[in-house]
Amino acid sequence: GEDSLKILRPGAVDADALSCVCSDVTVADGLKAGEKPLSPGMKYKHYAPRVPLILIDGTAEEVTSYIDAEMQKERVFFICYDEDAEKYGKNAYPIGKRSDEAAHAQKLFAALRYVDELGDTDIKKIYTYLPEKGGTGLYPAIYNRLIRAADHTVIKL
Repeated sequence: GEDSLKILRPGAVDADALSCVCSDVTVADGLKAGEKPLSPGMKYKHYAPRVPLILIDGTAEEVTSYIDAEMQKERVFFICYDEDAEKYGKNAYPIGKRSDEAAHAQKLFAALRYVDELGDTDIKKIYTYLPEKGGTGLYPAIYNRLIRAADHTVIKL
C-alpha cells in the first residue's frame, strides 16, 4: 500500500525502525499449510546445509555438556561461540563472542558453508545454540535463518 509495509523476514531493519517512515508496518506470520511463501526465505526449510543442522535450547553449560556426549558417540560439528572454540578444535567453527550478535549474524552462513565445503562424510550432524526467538536487535533475524536451516529441529535440554 501507499503508506504500509509488510516485513517478510526479520532482519537488521526492524518494524520500529521502519515505523518512522511508514505509519502501517506489519510482520508476516509464518506459513500456514498449503500457503505459498511470499519470498523463498519464508519456506519451512531454507538455506539448509547437506549435513543435518540441530539447534540446542539450553544454558551454555548444558549445551557444551550435550556436545561433549555427542562427540563421544559420533563425529559431529559445533558452530559455537569464541569462548568454546578452543575446546572443540577442528570440530568447531567460532561465530564470535557469546554477546556479539553482529558477529553471529555476519558469520552464520559462512559457518554453514564451511561445513558443507569440508566434504567430510564422517560428520553426521551440525549443532549450534538456539538463539532467542523474541530477543532484540539481530536475534529475531538470526533465529529466523537458523530455524529454517535446521528444518525446525530443536533439542530442548
